[in-house]
Amino acid sequence: MEKKTGLTVKSFYAPDYAGVIEGMRFNKVQVAWMGNKSGMEAVDRANGEVFAQVMYADGTFGYHGLLIAHKDSPYKTLDDVFRNAKSIDFGIGDPNSTSGFLVPTFYLFAQRGVDHRTAFKSVRNASHGANMQAVLAKQVDVATNNTEDLGKLQSSKPELAAQVKVLWRSPLIPSDPFVWRKDLDPAVKAKLRNFVLGYAKTDPAEKAILKNIYSYGGFRDSNNDQLIPIRQLELAKQRAKVETDDRLDTAAKTKALAEIDPKLAALKSVTPAAARPCSRRAQRSRAGAAARTCRGRDARRADLRRLGRRDPAAGLGLARAPRSARWTCGATPATSAPTPATSSRRTSATGASTRARWSSPCTLPSGARCWQ
Repeated sequence: MEKKTGLTVKSFYAPDYAGVIEGMRFNKVQVAWMGNKSGMEAVDRANGEVFAQVMYADGTFGYHGLLIAHKDSPYKTLDDVFRNAKSIDFGIGDPNSTSGFLVPTFYLFAQRGVDHRTAFKSVRNASHGANMQAVLAKQVDVATNNTEDLGKLQSSKPELAAQVKVLWRSPLIPSDPFVWRKDLDPAVKAKLRNFVLGYAKTDPAEKAILKNIYSYGGFRDSNNDQLIPIRQLELAKQRAKVETDDRLDTAAKTKALAEIDPKLAALKSVTPAAARPCSRRAQRSRAGAAARTCRGRDARRADLRRLGRRDPAAGLGLARAPRSARWTCGATPATSAPTPATSSRRTSATGASTRARWSSPCTLPSGARCWQ
């Protein structure tokens, strides 16, 4: 990054997502590779702004949360888990984790009117890696995790991965965002955007680095619209909690819902400026199909359409935090010579605007339009 941008890049290390968010809040960190939940917190509390999104090697842009147990566990289904909750030591993710905390607390618990904090024999918060190790060591009976971390284990230590069984798989979660502080110098932003969006496009060494981290293929431009489904998920979780809270009387529930519902309605009314183009790589994998559709996880983004359409469009301290906060970057520009800002080419949902790069329509299984 220093070589290609001319910026001085310093590492910033934190034990959890909160540390990285606070680092950005107090301008100790200017750029971070985060998860969507922690990215949302950085945008709301730390003057952050999404500018890029990670792409997987197969050209898709999402992953899944998991509920896992040891293969020797007597628990084989979600019904088994809830039926025996008071006998289960449960591992859940960092409170700022998307797949380890937000997604399971909504889909697994809020929708069932269950408070995970009191439902189990014991509950511990930990990173994905720590929860995986705890399941393998039988220190917890059931834990949250995600397809990325399980995939890493399957690649590096298949004999250990074979000891893990999956009890539940979430709907698709948007892949991780890159977040920078909004008040960065525009010239620095331009250098960073060019570096991130161009990373691993052609350089074999950069491709190898992303592959070593996980099966990543590069990055695409994005913005805060990427966080809309996560915001809706958070509000929906709050709403479900209010509706099932027996400690609240009717008046208190009505008041709480009156605060939540307008926020949900406002998010549902947001129509992103452009329809995201399907990955060219994903499209090529279906070459020859009569109707060009986005395959794999790119297509399963439809799982989250009911939570709101996602349309990401378009220095610094390098910190290492749990899974999603891959890097953060404090950098001081070695020189402050102006760099022209990059422009993004976008196509509207109806295809009415620029099609210079994306000229042919494709259709998601849900019927959503995109351009290739």
